[in-house]
Amino acid sequence: LQNLDQKEGYYDVLIGIFTFTVLNELVTINVLVDIFGHRAFESEFLKDERILEFVYFSEAGEVVPRSSVAAQFILRRVSDPNITVDVIIKIAQRLDELRQLSGLRQQYSSALHGLVQFGQLQAILPYRNDREQESVIFRYYEAIKSLNYCSGDPQFWLQYAIAATIFDKLERAGKYFATSYALANKDPNYDYSKIDNFAAFYKIKLACQKSSIEHAMNIFREARDIILRQMQSGRVHYPYRVATSFGDFFDHFSRTLSVSELQEVIDAAQFVRRKIGGVPPELMVNANVRRCKAAMERICNQGLDLQTRKMNLAKIGKKPN
Repeated sequence: LQNLDQKEGYYDVLIGIFTFTVLNELVTINVLVDIFGHRAFESEFLKDERILEFVYFSEAGEVVPRSSVAAQFILRRVSDPNITVDVIIKIAQRLDELRQLSGLRQQYSSALHGLVQFGQLQAILPYRNDREQESVIFRYYEAIKSLNYCSGDPQFWLQYAIAATIFDKLERAGKYFATSYALANKDPNYDYSKIDNFAAFYKIKLACQKSSIEHAMNIFREARDIILRQMQSGRVHYPYRVATSFGDFFDHFSRTLSVSELQEVIDAAQFVRRKIGGVPPELMVNANVRRCKAAMERICNQGLDLQTRKMNLAKIGKKPN
């Protein structure tokens, strides 16, 4: 790879092949030519021994990596982070141009959709530590946020908001969630479930950073109402994954909550626990549902014990430790 990096023209093409492989997108010579130009059709590229160590070219024109596992490993752990991020930014920019051309919209929209998903980016963009991961993710999103595909798409801003939430940039996350909702509001048939789900997770994290119990409880109630509403609609495992974060709120505030406020948290956990008791068997084995069940049981058990101690101490005029 170091030798290839010193040879102009082909390193970026190889990174592109690996990227499409991780996205599970079909790679052909025609696709490479559309993105990287005539260089991808030159015999020097097609016969380069260093390229052929990583991929082979089928008679049908497909470009097939010799190992998809190696492709992801090279992207994440071997390739130069700065060069790779630049290459993937250029790929996204070119895909945005291509999808606006007649006949290519569907073909390249799928790849571009993958390149804005936070979960996919975690599998593609290289980093050596958490701080570097945060840096490359934000650098990438900032570079593509003005693309025609991204700027007016609520799902792009949702993905950016998710990234900001995961990296505890909650002020930025709040702005991106607001943009996502504003764009979604323009479509009367828009399904808000994904935005609502991650917005609830963001709200729980935001509540845990508040020093005011009153403010934190108000935010908790907003998140709780979203999650419980989604559970009523019967949407798979996503609400249960977010409801698990009730445990974080409980751990952070339980000793400072009043008896009535603590009861609200317990009531929410009991509701979720009852809903889990009624899910179908195939959902019960989901890891997110199992973790949620354990968190709700812990809140109920510890919360009721703490509530009893608070009430007993209140009778004799003392505060719990």
